[in-house]
Amino acid sequence: MIGFLPTLRAELVRTRGSSASVLPLLGIVIAGISAAGVYITPQSEERAVLLWQTLYVTGMAAGILALLAGLTTGRETAAREGGTQWRPMNPRLVTVARFAVLAGLSAEFHLLAFWAVIPPVILAGAPLDVGGVLTAGIACWVATLGLLAVTYVATERWGTVLVFLLAWVWQAIGILAAEWPSWVALPPTWAVRAMLPLLGAHQNGEPLSPNDPLLHESPVLALCLSVGLMLVVLMARLTLKVTPRLESRTNSGPIGYRSARDGALVAINLTMRGRPVIPLCLAAIVASTVVAVVYPPSYLLGFYTYALLPLGACVVAVLLWQTLVPGWRLVVLHGANLPRAVQAWLLGCVTAVTLVVVILTYMNTALHGDSAEITTVVRAGVLWLLLGAAGSLGALWITVRYGMARALGAAAVLVIVGATFGGDVLADTWMWVLGPTAWPLSADSPSRFVLAGSIGIIAIFAGWFASAWAMRTATAREV
Repeated sequence: MIGFLPTLRAELVRTRGSSASVLPLLGIVIAGISAAGVYITPQSEERAVLLWQTLYVTGMAAGILALLAGLTTGRETAAREGGTQWRPMNPRLVTVARFAVLAGLSAEFHLLAFWAVIPPVILAGAPLDVGGVLTAGIACWVATLGLLAVTYVATERWGTVLVFLLAWVWQAIGILAAEWPSWVALPPTWAVRAMLPLLGAHQNGEPLSPNDPLLHESPVLALCLSVGLMLVVLMARLTLKVTPRLESRTNSGPIGYRSARDGALVAINLTMRGRPVIPLCLAAIVASTVVAVVYPPSYLLGFYTYALLPLGACVVAVLLWQTLVPGWRLVVLHGANLPRAVQAWLLGCVTAVTLVVVILTYMNTALHGDSAEITTVVRAGVLWLLLGAAGSLGALWITVRYGMARALGAAAVLVIVGATFGGDVLADTWMWVLGPTAWPLSADSPSRFVLAGSIGIIAIFAGWFASAWAMRTATAREV
């Protein structure tokens, strides 16, 4: 039986050059944006040095770690474990070694995100607690180990896309309940709670006042809970039998002659039957309906603008391509217009959901008797349609050309950037244009609306041609 060290070396060889090994470099991007902010406003307070690290902890951590875990488990699922199932290897040792490599990649990401900001800030002469930043980087890695273990086991069983979506629910619970008295009983809050005193911020990013008890709270309890969660999840994974996820299940039911006779669009529609895209679209409509019934119109406007539209458009594009890619090399040879059919089907899904949400928002606004908000709803609806089409085509291009992980990662970053530059104070400055996902709400003047609409139309044409080209040349890249 092969021992632990050879198993660990095998996992390192598998990881080398993979997408999972590249994702930690995103930490440099986070550190670079923070450092750039210091150079732009050198008189900023010391906590501004870790502003984007705070946004990561409170808004992006679960999604990024779900991607990291999904890239690893998805790689092995697609490669059928690289043939190691037929070698004398202990499956438990493989699990431990794989998670150890994952934890190492997570450490690389967190140390880059926090520590890489130190040299440029020192060169800028801005105030900086070097010891505090070093401690925050290590603590953030430890605080997210429990979440990493959960996403690792979950992606093994259910795949990356579903776990990526559930990770945002986990993140939302962690943000909302991080400062509740009962936060100890909620695992999603542990990582956020551990970092709040170290970052000097509330769960919404606002700075803690000097006399706030949270500022002086020790993060040890939350860190211990996170490590305990990791151990419990891994022990459960090693003890219980987990059914492996099958790769690329195909629809073995007969399609019939109608798919060939009626055209490529009907063939795409038949192929997507029984797939999760339509149920997810219906779930988005149900969620929007619940928000419209329970809350005022502004809640649905914010919910669809900041979260549901950008994430949903990307997920639909990813799921669509994942369904088509196993047989793409064959079917694309028999239909030159197949890429256009894929684009039309994708746009149809996103547009249908958007139109339903526009109607719900309009009816909700009319029932509340707020005539002033009608203009906002109409303006937001037009930009929803434009940005939804542009976002879905752009996500399709990234998915086909660069892979699912980069598409989902880009969507996650856009959601946070849009909420940052398109909300509150920054939306009243020229920086509103840097948050395109928030344009339906931040483009609140005629000039802004024309600019946002024009960019959206240009992005639609660019996304259409880029995604079509990527699909036509996909076979040359050995999809």
